[in-house]
Amino acid sequence: MAITYHAGRRIQGISGTTTTVTTSKITNTNGSNNSSGFSQITGIVGNALQQSGGGNYNLGTTIILNPSATNGWSVNMWVKIPAPSGNQYWLQYNTDQASYNSSIFYMYRHSTDGLVPNYYDGTGQKLNVDAGGTTLVVANSNFTVGAWNMVTFTWNNTDKKFRVYVDGIVKLTSKAHTHTNAGQWTTPLTGYTLGNYSGGTSGSYDSEAGFDEWSYWKDTLSQADIDELYNSGNAIAATALSNATAISKLAVYYDWEDSANGTLTNQCPTTVNVTSPVVKPANVQVGSRFEETDTRKMYHRDDVDWKEEND
Repeated sequence: MAITYHAGRRIQGISGTTTTVTTSKITNTNGSNNSSGFSQITGIVGNALQQSGGGNYNLGTTIILNPSATNGWSVNMWVKIPAPSGNQYWLQYNTDQASYNSSIFYMYRHSTDGLVPNYYDGTGQKLNVDAGGTTLVVANSNFTVGAWNMVTFTWNNTDKKFRVYVDGIVKLTSKAHTHTNAGQWTTPLTGYTLGNYSGGTSGSYDSEAGFDEWSYWKDTLSQADIDELYNSGNAIAATALSNATAISKLAVYYDWEDSANGTLTNQCPTTVNVTSPVVKPANVQVGSRFEETDTRKMYHRDDVDWKEEND
C-alpha cells in the first residue's frame, strides 16, 4: 500500500499490483530442420546459427500473422549478413507455395537491391509498394556487412502500415491500405519456413547469413520496446524486455541455442508477471509527498507532476 502526505495529513493511496498473465505463446511451433546447412556460431546473445548450404526450418502452419483482434504484429531478428555479390541471399519467413499469397519474404539480395521484404496479405495484395507500384527497398548502406544487424518488421492495425527497422531506426514505411485483409494471413498451404527458399537451388537462393534472437509478437512493438531489444547494439533476449505487457504478447521466440540442424525450440514463456503502475493521486497540493511502501521510494509533487526525491 502507498501513503500520500498532504497538508500535514496522511492519506491512503493505491500501490501497483502484480498479476500473472497468460502469454500469446503458440503451441506446436518448434522448428524442424529440413536439411543440413547450418552450423553453430557465436551470436549476439549466446550462440547463433550460420546458414551456408540451402537448409531451412519448417515452422509449421500454426504461426498466422493475423492482427484482426489485436493492435498488429511484429517480428524481430538479428542477422549477420555476408558481403553482397551476384547471388541472392535470402532471409526468409514464408509459406512454400507457388502463388506467394499468404507469404512474407525477408530478402537480402545483391548489391543493387538491398533488403526487399515482399509482403503479401491473404488476398494477394502486395503492401510494401509505393503509390506507383514500385517495390520499397531498404538499401544495403543501412547494414553493416559482417556484423550483427537487428531487423524488425511491424504491422500496425490502426494506421494500416507496414514498417521495417534496421538497428532500431525506421527505414521503410508502406502506404496505408484500407481493404479489410491488410496485414492478415490465413493458414498457409504447406507451412512457413525460416531460411533458404526450399524451392530454390543451392547457390541461387541460399541466405548464407547468421541468425539469432528471432521473435514474433502478436502486437506492434513500440519504439521504446525496439530500442530496448537493440540495447545500443548489444541486444537483449526477448524475454528480458522490461515491458512485461509486451512479453505477454510474445508468441514465438527462438534463441538459437539449439544444436545445429536439430530442433528449433520455441522458448516463449507460457505466463508472465505484469505489474500495473502505481497510481498517484492527481488533486494534491504542490509539495505533497508520496511513499511507495513496498519499495520505500519517496516522491514529491511539484507544479507539474510527481518527481522521485533525489531525482
